Amino acid sequence: MTEEDYQKEQEYIRRQSEYIMIDWEKMFEQQDVCFRVYGKPPSLQNNQEKKLKFTKIVQSYTKQCPYIITNTCWIHIDYYCSELRRFKNPNMYDMDNIIKPILDALVGRDGLVVDDVLFDRVEVNWIDKNGLDEVEIRIEYPELHYQRKEDLSFFKNGLWCFPRIKMSNDIYENLVKRYFSIWNRINEDNCDELMYLLPKQVFIAYNKIQNKNFDFIDIDVPSEEDTLKNERWL
Repeated sequence: MTEEDYQKEQEYIRRQSEYIMIDWEKMFEQQDVCFRVYGKPPSLQNNQEKKLKFTKIVQSYTKQCPYIITNTCWIHIDYYCSELRRFKNPNMYDMDNIIKPILDALVGRDGLVVDDVLFDRVEVNWIDKNGLDEVEIRIEYPELHYQRKEDLSFFKNGLWCFPRIKMSNDIYENLVKRYFSIWNRINEDNCDELMYLLPKQVFIAYNKIQNKNFDFIDIDVPSEEDTLKNERWL
């Protein structure tokens, strides 16, 4: 390692340490979550080792956050890097390939969002600067839904999951069963009729989060026939 590379690495470590203590409580209270990661994100085409290394860096911040987002949100990414370096290395700075590893690093219990399907809007900007690459990540929404990580688990029925809070009771569980019953029979033909009965974008595919360190509780859901009978009596 040259002296120049050593100095760059030390600067990288020093600047990262400044952001280790993030006031997550205040940012979630203000519905505006923002932090920076120093260094270049991997491309989607990079090997798995580089992707895991970047995920580890991002989650060295986010795993300290006591909250996780459980519903729709927007993400804004500002990528600070040398314009000349980006133009000279187009394959290394391909926007399409860089976005996915960033989103992947933010999901799961050690991240900030349950799953990337909850990102309803993704905005990315290139910002010219000298020195090390930096990525500023901002997550927001007019009404950001989140829970404490320690309180969150999921009800599971078939291929789908629904958030379960620590204080869940029989009334809440029966409501969730009704949601599942509606979700299981919803399709393009009856979407307009039934979609308004559901909370917005809360169902998550089990195979997307089964390895993200969440706990799951299987529940039985009434059949479509039984649900329709009950609805006629409402």
